[in-house]
Amino acid sequence: MTPEAIEIRDAAVVLLQNPQMFKLVSINPVDVEPDDQLPSLLVLAWREQAKADGDAVSGEPHFVHDLSLVLNFKVRANRREDLPTSLHKRMRWALNKLLTSPDWLAHVEGVTSLSSSVAFPREGENWYAQGTTELQVQFSTRWEPVVPDDYLGTDLIARPLGHDANTPEIRVTLDQVQPD
Repeated sequence: MTPEAIEIRDAAVVLLQNPQMFKLVSINPVDVEPDDQLPSLLVLAWREQAKADGDAVSGEPHFVHDLSLVLNFKVRANRREDLPTSLHKRMRWALNKLLTSPDWLAHVEGVTSLSSSVAFPREGENWYAQGTTELQVQFSTRWEPVVPDDYLGTDLIARPLGHDANTPEIRVTLDQVQPD
């Protein structure tokens, strides 16, 4: 993953931290979540694909990236009938939070698609609901080459011929590029 993809994921995690909605918001999958950590949300930068932005052989490398940002939800209930309401409430809240946040949207150029799915597994007497929301987001990157001997310009200092060092000098800067 590019640093920009990780930044998008991390910004989503920060935005979705809400103890009233989730006891656990994580970027790391866990094998088994104890019931005291449910409801939980896992945020993943799942898949990233970069394609050349314009002419691939001119200028520095520059790309348009498609990133799959995946939100995995898990809730538990004692009754199967309570699961859909609890799960869908959290899925709607997270989607609304991301898509209406100017701070998070500033990290992406666009959201190109969205898909969701749900499942209701049972373990013993406990019912669980698992939901997945996948957002396809786009962003761009430019990879400027490192040039160790980058030409920044020439300072020219001149005095009229035949005059000494006390004569005022003429200073001219040619082709100066301001460094960052």
